[in-house]
Amino acid sequence: FEVRIAVTSGLAGARKLMEQVEKGESPYHFIEVMGCPGGCITGGGQPRSADIEVTRQKRMEALYKEDEGKKLRKSHENPELLAFYKEWGEPCGHASHEYLHTHYKILMDFTYWNLMQFLQVRNPNVPAISSKLIRPESRSSLANQHRYWNKVIQIGGPVRCIYTGHELHPSDYELDHFIPWSFVSHDLLWNLIPADGSINSSKSNYLPDLDIYLPKLAKLQHHSLKVSIQAEYQPAILEDFLSLGYTPKEFVLMNEEEFLDVYRRTFGPMHQIALNMGFETWKY
Repeated sequence: FEVRIAVTSGLAGARKLMEQVEKGESPYHFIEVMGCPGGCITGGGQPRSADIEVTRQKRMEALYKEDEGKKLRKSHENPELLAFYKEWGEPCGHASHEYLHTHYKILMDFTYWNLMQFLQVRNPNVPAISSKLIRPESRSSLANQHRYWNKVIQIGGPVRCIYTGHELHPSDYELDHFIPWSFVSHDLLWNLIPADGSINSSKSNYLPDLDIYLPKLAKLQHHSLKVSIQAEYQPAILEDFLSLGYTPKEFVLMNEEEFLDVYRRTFGPMHQIALNMGFETWKY
């Protein structure tokens, strides 16, 4: 018996194979489709290159070289797996079958956790990878974030929307995820700002133009930290800023250019990766 396998990348190749399947003309038993042309190594999550073919070839060579240097390259020769089946019987036997079915949820969660750890270490500029593997069923309330910004505005006076320039008062605004939630999958305070109520519908899942809006974002966030710290208003939500590598008090001691530099280093890579993934740029 001869097993026929097809591997393709890009939607054009996928369409051709699917049309064969639909017409009952496909000679293949297994079909693997990679959505990105050239596969994941030239996909949207990778840095852009002027000569994508040369880059693709170099990435392929690096992956094959790394694979060749591995002591263990075949899963069925994994000593841990062999030890497991020595204790639990042959593959797909009754004991292993019963164990996997009984503990399926625990094993899946364990697998996802380790996969998330592996991916996060190798993709430090991609935020919340765990939420991208398993998207939250519902979005969290932004009550604490609203409470924080209301207090900042009450203490420091009205602020202006970085997009429209309109003056904003307590509770008279909408919270905006500067980098869209659909990309970051979190509600951390350093990415949330009050904005004119009309902005969320027009900005939606677009990326704001960094050249125009990042300095305004940094200035507004720096202002909010100064107001809250100087007023000794330090709610637990300020701990969100620790993920940027500094305490809120350390941020307050920075000048505007130093604070902006931290935001450039934080938002620049995220913005580029989101662009690579197909998000589009927006300006008001």
